[in-house]
Amino acid sequence: MDIDFSKINDIYGKDILYSCGENFDDLVENITILKKLGIENIYEVVERYPLLFLDDSKDFSSKINNFFLHLGTNYKEILENNMTLWEELL
Repeated sequence: MDIDFSKINDIYGKDILYSCGENFDDLVENITILKKLGIENIYEVVERYPLLFLDDSKDFSSKINNFFLHLGTNYKEILENNMTLWEELL
């Protein structure tokens, strides 16, 4: 895993970093979900929006499926060109 946890600590502080550790299984499962969907810049997304990945994997999967349906079939291109769209899920 190529997540820069020191970057998360610098931006969000130790509380979020601690939450990442407490919810590590969900974090890993949620990353796996995005990998299966073909998202390539997952680690950058995790570093920018770590709170999104701390949800239960069932809740995360539901959010992601609805979000991608909203974006349409070219969701990968849309998200690669505009990472701020991830904020809609927070």
